Amino acid sequence: MLGFILSSPNNIFGQGWSDPEIISSGERDANSPQVAVGPDGRAVAAFTEWSEIIPGLWSVQQSYANIFDGSSWETAQRIDYANDAWESADPVVAMDASGKAFAAFEELTSASHAYFNYWNGSAWAGAAAVDEGLGRETNWPEVAMDGSGNAMVAFRVDDTYDKIFAGYWNGSAWTSLQIISSLGATTNADSPRIALDATGNAIAVWRQYGSPNRIYGRHWNGSSWAAATTIDMGWPDNAIAPWVAMDGSGNAVAVFRHNDGDDNRACANWWNGSSWAGATTIDAGPGSAVTGLDVALNGSGTALAAFVQADGPKSRVWTTLWDGSSWSEPTIVDAGTEWLVGLYSAPVAIDDFGRAVVTFTEYTTDGGVTGNRVWTNIWDGSSWTGATTIDSGPDRFADNPQVAIDSTGHVMVVFDQRNGYDDHVYATRYVFPSRATASGDYDGDGTSDLAIFRTTNALWKVKGITSIYFGTSSDEPVPQDFDGDGTWDLAYYRDTNGLWKVRGFTSVYFGTTADAPIPGDYDGDGSAETAYFRDSNGLWKIRGFTRVYFGTSQDAPIPGDFNGDGSADFAYHRSSNGLWKVRGITAIYFGTSQDEPVTADYDGNGSADIAYFRSSNGLWKVRGFTNLYFGTSADEPIPGDYDGDGADDFGYRRPADILWKVKGITRLYFGLSDDDQVTNPW
Repeated sequence: MLGFILSSPNNIFGQGWSDPEIISSGERDANSPQVAVGPDGRAVAAFTEWSEIIPGLWSVQQSYANIFDGSSWETAQRIDYANDAWESADPVVAMDASGKAFAAFEELTSASHAYFNYWNGSAWAGAAAVDEGLGRETNWPEVAMDGSGNAMVAFRVDDTYDKIFAGYWNGSAWTSLQIISSLGATTNADSPRIALDATGNAIAVWRQYGSPNRIYGRHWNGSSWAAATTIDMGWPDNAIAPWVAMDGSGNAVAVFRHNDGDDNRACANWWNGSSWAGATTIDAGPGSAVTGLDVALNGSGTALAAFVQADGPKSRVWTTLWDGSSWSEPTIVDAGTEWLVGLYSAPVAIDDFGRAVVTFTEYTTDGGVTGNRVWTNIWDGSSWTGATTIDSGPDRFADNPQVAIDSTGHVMVVFDQRNGYDDHVYATRYVFPSRATASGDYDGDGTSDLAIFRTTNALWKVKGITSIYFGTSSDEPVPQDFDGDGTWDLAYYRDTNGLWKVRGFTSVYFGTTADAPIPGDYDGDGSAETAYFRDSNGLWKIRGFTRVYFGTSQDAPIPGDFNGDGSADFAYHRSSNGLWKVRGITAIYFGTSQDEPVTADYDGNGSADIAYFRSSNGLWKVRGFTNLYFGTSADEPIPGDYDGDGADDFGYRRPADILWKVKGITRLYFGLSDDDQVTNPW
């Protein structure tokens, strides 16, 4: 049973912040980064760089992107149209659930046009215009993706009265390119924002000039746009700067600033899937102008908004949470060290567990050195942990932070900062503490469930929860919490072709007939990785993470969290001499060749204990903790947290009469004699 992990600020695969690293290409003055994340912490970042066409005489601004594959950044690549006479600017990015991505940007050819480029998972397809055939200059592109590789783009079209257009990407081409701002309007429209949910619904928002300026919203149902409607406060003064975010079920939240007659206020409006609930203020109150505003929404309908507003003599960064029915009282989250805080905005991101990150800038004196720093604060689901700097150090002006997070808590922050004579784009990653999950917890209630896989017909049966057919009789069950939601997923490994299939989540090919599957949470992010052990050469290979050689053909792999840091460690048991070896931690002799390893967290301290079961006499021996007699040679040991108290219990299954018995807790009959147990199959 995994415990919570300790802070490891320099470890990109452990909980905490990684060291910032440069991800721009090294051309002159990279800045204005944007970032989006996909599955398993994969990410895409886009930014601009200045390229010297003629050194010292002629430089051109170009758009670049870089891909994070879950373990490392690739080399930054130019994504705009490869003509050195053309400048590009304002790149934005989105990524879907499979790791495909879109970048949109403004390209200055003979005129300004909205362009895009598509990452198919392995390469950029090449820049092309989105606004083909419109015959007008276009700019201000925004892009969003759903869960299936479809996308929506919105942009401004210069006209007698500027308009907002949107187009839908159906997987191969842009379709439904049309005006979405008010038809017949005799005022300009700008500030387009777009959001897309997992099933292809979209919300677009923009500013429409007038007396006063208004904020409009419009809904796309997957095939057509509903009527545009005003969504602001309805006050007689101007509204500006809209943002929008969607969850996975078609709900959305829009935020904007609206002048109440004295100052700009932070405001929000909620879309419930069919209508707008009505705008409301969400800031710290009247009397001080709001100068920056951002919002994020998770798959469960929880939102976090952040804004910059004065608190007495100095600006502060504030946040407020939407719980599905109301906004919380705003809370100050910055460090409060100096008066110059949150120069532009305070970008936020929130995962499906309600954990969140806010980033901002703050002018700080550090060790006698004064400079603009990038800061962050973490919401762990119940409280803010405290503001901290995450840039590459003082006296290197840092700016423009952006943040993104996936559903299970992989965070990526990008920003630009001086390094020598030039600005570079940096990235740093945060991993939340892993969520402790009991072995075989198929319903997320914190207890181990009795579960079997019937090899004759691929039936999965979890007592009191589900009964389903998944896979074939020749597949090996490999259940774990692969999506990080706190429950175990049904999964199998097919060694004939190396197929891993996780029901309702993913399928990948990884491994061969020579490999033993050993899934586990090796990077401490709360979700299991596909992994295998090849006993012919002692190779451990964890997909998207690492590979090491540890052990020999006579060793049985027993990965587990032996040091309580929240990640599974490489470990093996050598039955011939009772050797237990945990890579980088310990090597001891414990037990004999007749003993079966039964590692689990028996004392509830968050780390796996070295333990064995001796079938000849039913002895359980847990090193440094206890030993007792429970069971016989006819029994299969199955430790697990059957009572949900955080410590694993002694349990066994007697196949001959399908008896399951947990010491001091329960005994019952379940399954058939030839079933494989999948409560704790490791």
